[in-house]
Amino acid sequence: MSLTTYLNQNGLVNNSAGVHIKILKTFLYDMEEEGKAVNKEFRQFKSYKDPEPPTFALTDKEIEAIENVIPTNKRLEKTKDLFIIQLHTLFRVSDLMNIKREHIDTEKMTIQFFIQKTRRTISVPITRKALEILQKYDYEIPRISSQKYNDNLKELAKMAGIDKMVELARTKGAKKEVEVMPKYETMSSNMVRRSGITGLLRRKVPPKMIMQVSGHKKLQVFERYIRMEEQESLDAVRNAWDGG
Repeated sequence: MSLTTYLNQNGLVNNSAGVHIKILKTFLYDMEEEGKAVNKEFRQFKSYKDPEPPTFALTDKEIEAIENVIPTNKRLEKTKDLFIIQLHTLFRVSDLMNIKREHIDTEKMTIQFFIQKTRRTISVPITRKALEILQKYDYEIPRISSQKYNDNLKELAKMAGIDKMVELARTKGAKKEVEVMPKYETMSSNMVRRSGITGLLRRKVPPKMIMQVSGHKKLQVFERYIRMEEQESLDAVRNAWDGG
């Protein structure tokens, strides 16, 4: 039995299995370089990488629906505030949770932060809505674990009525599985970031300008975050030709 097959049988789709195998091979290569005894068979480990699975972004109406949710407890209130800050700043959740008061420049109305993933410092503008929330917490970002944040986002989206049924296609080995679920079940911090980027494109902000704020270096990677609804694309093309 191959390692990929074993991981598939234990519930991992091909892309997730591929990540685990890549990490394992990197570790074993490091051990080998340090002179440790390593079974050479690890070089034969193969993994499959399928096309990126479908992901989603929120429409402007769905964003407004979440903003209008009245939280029933402090936990959801904090999550809603984080949602708005992340939507407006485009930070990855790992970076967002590490922002401190010293990163916030209230004179220039920007957040200056060093992004670990891309090894660069970016400057992010503070919008009116983001400023209101930062002031509410005395410029200290409320802390929450990534998993709790994702769970709470799903709960908020459900309360907001974001229940359109969507399809998620995943591959395990050679078998393709399609799962149908309400859109709120797909909510995550990554979806918030995609929604922020997609929302700026709707507002005609050039991709290069958005990339400066989001910290993306490559357009190819940036484009994975663009998720327009099919009807939006149809209307945009029609209006362009009709002069609407």
